[in-house]
Amino acid sequence: MRKLRLISVFAVISMSWGERGTNIRLNPTTGGYEDIAVRIGSELTPSSCSLILDNIKGSLTAASRSLHLATEGQVYFDKISIEVPSSWSEIDCRIPLSSSCLPPTGSRTGDILVGEDHPVKGAFPWTQQSQGCGYPGEYMHLPFSFLAPSNSSMMGKMIANQWMRLRYGVFEDYDPRRAGLSVTSVHHALCRGRTVKDIITHHPDFSTVREPGNFTLPRFSITRRSAPKYVIVLENSQSMNMRDNWDFIRTASKKFIVHDLPDTAEVGLVLFNEAAHIAYPLSKLGPKTNPQTRNGLAFSIKNKYNLSPSSGSCVRCGIERAIEALQGSTTPQGAVLIIMSRGGVTSLSLSEEREMLELSQRHSLQIFSISLPQPPVVDISISLERLAYRTGGESFYIVDDEINSDVSSLSSYVTLTDTFREIYSRTWSPAPALIYEHEYGPHTDGVYENRGHFTLDKFSGGETEFNVFAVNPFENYLKSMTLQDRRGNLFSDIMDNLATFHIFSIYNVPFKSEQNIGMNWSYSLERLPSETMMNSHIVTVLSYPRDPKETINVRFWTNLDEHAVSLSASTPVIMYAEVTVNYAPVVDASVIVELQAINQSGYLTPLIYIPLLDNGNGDPDLFPQDGIYSRYLTQVPSEGRYTITLRVNDNYGKAFAPLKSYGDNSRSCCQDQYQKVSNQKLGAFSRIHWGDSFRIHNMEKGSMPPSRILNLAVTMLPKTDELEFTWISPGDDFDYGKPTSYQLYLATDSSKFYENIKKTSLVESFSAFKPAGIQETRKIPLSEYDKNLYYAILAVDKDGNLGEISNVVKAFLPSPVLQNDVKTSPHSTGDVSNTELHSEKPSKILLYLIVGIVGFIVLCMFVVMIILVSFRRKKVPEDLETNKSTTTDNGFSVIQDELENISRDPEAKHFLLSSSNQDSNTTNVPTHSSLIRDESGSVSDNPYGYTPRQVAPGYGWSATTNPYVYKDHNETYASIGSFHNTSQDSYIRGFQPTYAQPIPKNLRSQHIYSNAAVIARNSPHGSHSSIECSRGTVTFQAHAEPNLSRVSPDSNHSSEQTATPTKSILKKPKNLENLGDTTSDRDSQSSQCSSVPKEDSIRSPSTASSQPSQHSTLPPLEDPNLSIEKTYLETSFEFGGVGGSQEEAENAVNSCKMPPPTLPKPRGANQDVIVSSDNLSNSLDKKIRSCTQV
Repeated sequence: MRKLRLISVFAVISMSWGERGTNIRLNPTTGGYEDIAVRIGSELTPSSCSLILDNIKGSLTAASRSLHLATEGQVYFDKISIEVPSSWSEIDCRIPLSSSCLPPTGSRTGDILVGEDHPVKGAFPWTQQSQGCGYPGEYMHLPFSFLAPSNSSMMGKMIANQWMRLRYGVFEDYDPRRAGLSVTSVHHALCRGRTVKDIITHHPDFSTVREPGNFTLPRFSITRRSAPKYVIVLENSQSMNMRDNWDFIRTASKKFIVHDLPDTAEVGLVLFNEAAHIAYPLSKLGPKTNPQTRNGLAFSIKNKYNLSPSSGSCVRCGIERAIEALQGSTTPQGAVLIIMSRGGVTSLSLSEEREMLELSQRHSLQIFSISLPQPPVVDISISLERLAYRTGGESFYIVDDEINSDVSSLSSYVTLTDTFREIYSRTWSPAPALIYEHEYGPHTDGVYENRGHFTLDKFSGGETEFNVFAVNPFENYLKSMTLQDRRGNLFSDIMDNLATFHIFSIYNVPFKSEQNIGMNWSYSLERLPSETMMNSHIVTVLSYPRDPKETINVRFWTNLDEHAVSLSASTPVIMYAEVTVNYAPVVDASVIVELQAINQSGYLTPLIYIPLLDNGNGDPDLFPQDGIYSRYLTQVPSEGRYTITLRVNDNYGKAFAPLKSYGDNSRSCCQDQYQKVSNQKLGAFSRIHWGDSFRIHNMEKGSMPPSRILNLAVTMLPKTDELEFTWISPGDDFDYGKPTSYQLYLATDSSKFYENIKKTSLVESFSAFKPAGIQETRKIPLSEYDKNLYYAILAVDKDGNLGEISNVVKAFLPSPVLQNDVKTSPHSTGDVSNTELHSEKPSKILLYLIVGIVGFIVLCMFVVMIILVSFRRKKVPEDLETNKSTTTDNGFSVIQDELENISRDPEAKHFLLSSSNQDSNTTNVPTHSSLIRDESGSVSDNPYGYTPRQVAPGYGWSATTNPYVYKDHNETYASIGSFHNTSQDSYIRGFQPTYAQPIPKNLRSQHIYSNAAVIARNSPHGSHSSIECSRGTVTFQAHAEPNLSRVSPDSNHSSEQTATPTKSILKKPKNLENLGDTTSDRDSQSSQCSSVPKEDSIRSPSTASSQPSQHSTLPPLEDPNLSIEKTYLETSFEFGGVGGSQEEAENAVNSCKMPPPTLPKPRGANQDVIVSSDNLSNSLDKKIRSCTQV
């Protein structure tokens, strides 16, 4: 943190010369306003100059006539100066243009600004007002599209109403025909119930009674903003070299002349001590490429060995010589005087102050005072400070708090250069903005590497300077300097062409490149040690706007009317800051005030950080999101001179502004260049701005009261007959802290709140809960009906201080409707009693109706869902949803046809028991099946029935052929009749039924398919066999279905002709296309019979006969909607030529054993039939049995 601070005092123009920030004067004799400054914005086109001037003249003439009429002939516009931009020529405007000599206003916008349409206010005139009722506004904005050359009475009346806001501080249009004032209006709240006419008639402009005069046309003068003229008035006495700081003063002045000022500027030099003389006449600097004039001025400031031995300081002498130097200019009036002196008490007496003020007004001078007192700062010229204040300038005090040092610090030099830059930015535009600043202190050991970063936003990046200041220009103690952009590009060439100004930079950094807009830059400094502590460094970044029409503007001011004030509860200090992009307000920015004071002892106090807010709470911030941030100053440590430094940034990307969105002009010839105004994020940005300073010479003891509540609102709750009040909580001391309690008042006449609060009724007093800036809520029961009730509230702090009464809100609630509880009947006798009942509210009936309809719809949907779910659980799917083939772990491929849904169906919950056609002894036994194929080939439903065996192929396994259970001929199994009756008598009487025991999965390999190879070798086709031992062949097959060719799982070894079972597939009739078939080596190997050698391979018969070395493939599945009637499962083993002897085949046949049949256990009424006796995780058992049920 920099130890040196700049102390500046902004001059508020006295009432004799006009209100603060304006030069408007009222002629008390004629009632005419003089010196009204109208400034034309540079965004307007020069070719329209003549039209713009005509429109301004016509519009302001109409406004003056309307103002004269509204004030009954008291005031009007007399002298108006219209200033065109400096870039406009006399050819553009078609009239002679004189140089502008009016002193710059505080806002540098003039009293009336003519420009483009405002992005928020649109094409209508408006006035910026930041302070309360009766205070003048900052400026009036007139859109060029609104102006017209004719004397339109309506247009004149609108401009006159804006003038009343600007001059008199009203917040509503003046209408003499209107008798009253709306209680809910902004003007009523801010002006405490006073009417617009009352505010205007009590303004100082109407304090003198004048006879109504005749209307006089305004007198216009057209000027062009001329190049700035500066006269440096420099004290050259020996006292200016205290602490050896003359070298810094001389170098900073030379930098301002040689490097900072524009080519068109005119500069003169006056040196003074006890007397004064012109060291260099006023001259135009010219281009920097021809620095003859610049060097002549710079060399006129001699070194410290040529200082005058005199200790006198005659500021009056210096000002008189400066005015004399201006006479050599083409326009002797209108210049900026920069007075650099010790600023002692004897510099300017009180009489000399009055004399210099008169000269300054006569010659339109703006004075800036730069004082370099020695610490402690006790010898200060209040007269010099006040003179700068009253001429619209500013007084700067440069104080170095290193009182033990014999030389000035680097901070004093950098602050002096920043002071010259601040003066330039307040008197000319465009000017560079301070983007970044950081100081690195000295050290005595080691090499320090310091890093930092800054962002050049899209509104900056014009002429940019990355400067590193060093104490000694010849020994800078900088080993290296680097700059790096976000893309990783590195720049490290040190540039020392400004070393005479103690500045070092980096060469050829492309700050202005379009691709670097909004770029975040990082820098690194390697700093060498110094035993003499002369290695301090300060990094600054300055940047001009990339486009002068699009720039971020920051402005600061206070509510003070005087340079020095007495701080009390009745005269608080309010700080204001405006942040805009052109005319558009910047919303949600971070605006922090750094406050530091020189106390009465002459030393600097610690920094105080105060965030300013744009929340529109009314006190002090009038309107939300208008780009004006404000706050009360309550954290005042002591009396003294307070300095403001403003730090503004994007608030972590939250800041935005309502900007125009530009469209493509090529698409339409008749549309505006921009399409609409939208809130746009501004991206990362930062600005460091020097604000106005002030002196507090007295502080009233005691705490501050809470601020005024100006956002009170009321909502009527008819259901509960209550009123709900909401407001933003004020603070304990104005807008800081938390109040202690609130007092709510009621009146039937709204004027009583501001006339005499004792004539109102106190409704209740209740405690406060929320701190400042948070919304509070309170409900109260309604006391009266059918009457306008007015409410207001105030806050109370911990010391009992009462805040001002709030804005007034109105509440009205009609009384409830009465209806008879008992109706009169012609047959009834006696009295009929009536009871007051509240009528049923329409909104309540509508709510009940909506709830009933919605509930009925939900109930219907619920019932329909239940019906659908029940129907789907009972329905047997007629078509397969998909025919996607899946392969089980056992090598069988089946069609995935929602097996789980089928298993829930009653048809699928019963096991299909039948004898196998592979057992020669059971060929003619009955066959049980749920699907029986008749002679026509169709499938009929015959659940749980028996049919005689008509064909050789059978369904299911017999008691001795089931390969998945252990075989035991001694056991007796339950008959099929047990499955038709689930009662207790369902078992066969006389013996206990026995159930087959399933073979574990890991032991099935020694029972299943042991003789499959022998059976296949003796079969002529390999698909049907009469051998008893051909277990593993389960065929679900239609009549006269030809065999499909299959792909051998290992065609590369098909020549070995080793028997291996192929996988299962689903077939369809001939009218459907052939199905594709895929296998895997792993699947086929897992289903091989244990008696077949592993090295033998498998081959399809059709493939072996036609193309032994090629795979036989099937076309892809094209019909996904296969029905159950058209689809069947075939699990078979096909073999090509099999090697081996006849003895091995016969041994395989003899080794086969028939396992007992598999029967499911009887089930209860609510139990499902177990599909497999093995673990259900066995996918082979599950899918084969489920498909068999189908």
